Amino acid sequence: TVTAPTAKAFRWGTGVTGQRHKSIEMNLLRACTAAGAVAMAAWPASAAKWTITPGATVQEEFNDNVGLRKDSEDRNSDFVTSLSPSLSVQGAGGRVNLDGAYSYSKLFYLLDSRNNSSRNSLNANASAELWEKTFFLDGAAQMSQQVANPGAPVSQSTANAGVNSLETTSWTLGPRFLYHF
Repeated sequence: TVTAPTAKAFRWGTGVTGQRHKSIEMNLLRACTAAGAVAMAAWPASAAKWTITPGATVQEEFNDNVGLRKDSEDRNSDFVTSLSPSLSVQGAGGRVNLDGAYSYSKLFYLLDSRNNSSRNSLNANASAELWEKTFFLDGAAQMSQQVANPGAPVSQSTANAGVNSLETTSWTLGPRFLYHF
């Protein structure tokens, strides 16, 4: 089945166009830095419990149709090696909570290195209590691969040379005010 991608606040991609829009990437970096600075300002004096879990996977795949071509067209096959380091962080303190996971995948094509590519995956949520039980700053960020054209061929394999996929990024950052009667 083919599903349309979820609407995102910002999009940038390496899949279809082969170009990244650096200004959006820099804005995301600035927003994450600002959110981190606010979270550090709200950091409590008491100790927090943090769990940091690094990881890595290596995967080898043979794909007999890297370009997702029709049966009547010339198909290209290739061996694809995927190296994927990852990092997961969970933390809960008196005033700061964070739950996030990031992975970076680098794909290496044996027969046609022009298809070599990389992919990011991020899912993170954070909350900082800036004024005790009253004022909070909440944030979230996501990065993932989405279908670029729902009417074009789609594959669940990561080895399809970025065909019909875009890397999408979205983030939110906003205040939350609670008033207790």
